[in-house]
Amino acid sequence: MKNEYFFYIVSFLLAVFFIGYVDAQELEEEYCQSLEVYQQESDRQAALEAEIRDLYVFLIQQKKDIAEAEYKANH
Repeated sequence: MKNEYFFYIVSFLLAVFFIGYVDAQELEEEYCQSLEVYQQESDRQAALEAEIRDLYVFLIQQKKDIAEAEYKANH
């Protein structure tokens, strides 16, 4: 009888640890996927910021070129 209770207790504890391990694996997979999505979004945002910066520099250069052309035309 004692051995039977011991077996049930050990089986229960093993089941609890196994379920905890499986849950931990699932959480780790979800974390890795979330981290990958975050990295992709960060890369996309950095690319957009670089493109906006390049366009801003281009517009400033265009404005400068127009101002120089007007100055040369008037003098």
